[in-house]
Amino acid sequence: MTAGAMDDCGPGDDSDTDVAAGPSSASLLLSAAPATPCPALGAKDHGVPALAPAGVTWSLYHESLLPMSESAGSVRAEGDVVRCFARTPIAALLATAQISARYSFSDNWKLLMERSLAPGPERDAARTVRASAEAAAATSQPSGTGTVMQLVAFKFVSYTDDAAAVELMRGTDGDLQLVSALYTVKWVNGGWRLQVQASGAQASMVQKESSLSGFTPWQAGGS
Repeated sequence: MTAGAMDDCGPGDDSDTDVAAGPSSASLLLSAAPATPCPALGAKDHGVPALAPAGVTWSLYHESLLPMSESAGSVRAEGDVVRCFARTPIAALLATAQISARYSFSDNWKLLMERSLAPGPERDAARTVRASAEAAAATSQPSGTGTVMQLVAFKFVSYTDDAAAVELMRGTDGDLQLVSALYTVKWVNGGWRLQVQASGAQASMVQKESSLSGFTPWQAGGS
């Protein structure tokens, strides 16, 4: 399918109105509305990348280095939420890397969930799981932050203009530990959203790896 300029660049309102009921629902709905529409983006390459994407810059978010591109996105950052990605494979890859990390680390996870996760019963399950985890963490002793694993490689499993399945590999310094996770993002209301699982988990598969074999190397300083 060949997307038109508007679909490719995702301008407009990429929010939805599926907000959990409760005393703060009205204020959450107001804060969830994007402040400005998305601009037209220059990315037009609809080929799945075989090499690390060019023109990518990296910035630190809660000790995690995350990629972005002026042509593919994101080009809007509003607190912990990033949006405005192109409707291309590279943009889907960037969105997967950004949203999966931000959802893991964000303190404002409720708003991020409404803005960056695909709506549906899976998101409702994720909301319940995350709320339980946050409640448990609030009553437990801190165990230390540990080492934040950084992106080191990616692999596309599938891509269409409506959905992408992407494996991201993260590792510690020197690749002493490598873990891959399979994510799905969907194009919803003009933007890429992370599709969580029925269990509420972000990824459909997480496993330890012994090497980067079968993946495309991709990390800060390397692209």
